[in-house]
Amino acid sequence: MGITPCRAFLWFWLCVFGADHDDDSDPREYLEHVMKSTNMSCLTPGGALSGECDFLSANMYARSLFGKHFVLLFLVTMFC
Repeated sequence: MGITPCRAFLWFWLCVFGADHDDDSDPREYLEHVMKSTNMSCLTPGGALSGECDFLSANMYARSLFGKHFVLLFLVTMFC
């Protein structure tokens, strides 16, 4: 099976952003880090991101210089 664009993007994502995640860090801090690194905004309301839990899911959005729209589902699970 060859490398598809989807697999290449996943590999890139894990190499660039996965290595920066510390197991002890707050998922919201990591979301902020990814948003700054990718120049994406968060579509998920702040109230939905508040509270204590081991799971964080957020929708992110960006628009390229060429007018293409990108939507990303950001998901972090904290393991004990």
